[in-house]
Amino acid sequence: MKVCYIDESGLQLADPCLVMAGVLVDATRLNKAREDFSEILGNAEAVFGERLRELKASRLVGGHGGWRNIPLDDRRAIAERLCTWVVQKKHAVVVAAIRKDALASPPQHGAPPVCADPLLAAGLHLALQVQRLTKGTPSNKGKTFLVFDENKQKSDAMAELLWEPPAWSDAFYGKSRKESRLDQVIDSALLVKSHHAGLVQVADGFAYLFRRHVELNDFGQREEFIGEATWVHQQVSLLASRLPPRAHRWPARPTNDCARFYASLAPASLLTLGG
Repeated sequence: MKVCYIDESGLQLADPCLVMAGVLVDATRLNKAREDFSEILGNAEAVFGERLRELKASRLVGGHGGWRNIPLDDRRAIAERLCTWVVQKKHAVVVAAIRKDALASPPQHGAPPVCADPLLAAGLHLALQVQRLTKGTPSNKGKTFLVFDENKQKSDAMAELLWEPPAWSDAFYGKSRKESRLDQVIDSALLVKSHHAGLVQVADGFAYLFRRHVELNDFGQREEFIGEATWVHQQVSLLASRLPPRAHRWPARPTNDCARFYASLAPASLLTLGG
């Protein structure tokens, strides 16, 4: 059994791309992973100088709020630790990304109307990736809880979408007639407040780094600090080593409308990550 902790970055209207990332942890290693994050958070609090309610990557890396007076190198070191941790511990990372300028309403490629919402479209895509990745794992070891950061406006819709996924998505993971839809996902989306689940905060950090990579490379945004593009690329390259193969996200030659839909929305800088 596994648990995938999920958060998004890029939800503001001005953000050109919404990115959702997940940290997929085997249940037998979950307690150790949570302990590891508590240690990382404790080190961050020592740098910050007081207790942190949560570790928010946009503030940490961007030097916003109480982080503005903390040296850049110290802030980057905390984010780097999250990336090296997931590589060293060999947890899986999953990512979905929706270019908002490419998302039509109604959505193309036969997608259901609910997929006109970038957050819901990304959540379904992440669930489909987990399904495809864990399908066929013996002895129920692939069964997965999906734990999302709570979004008060969209949480109910996300839970309903994953409880009754559209038939349109069946071909993405090769569902057979005998299988139930998303049968590797246990129940539906589980929603938590990020400060209650440390690994959701890790997912937030990864989503932010992927988003900045997209903004800098696909949308030509300016660096927030000198050398940001190079530094972000280094961190994303680390995370890419823990991504499943590209075929689980955006197949190079999509053979069904669901895969075509998500490929049409993917930012170019993320397409080839993970092989």
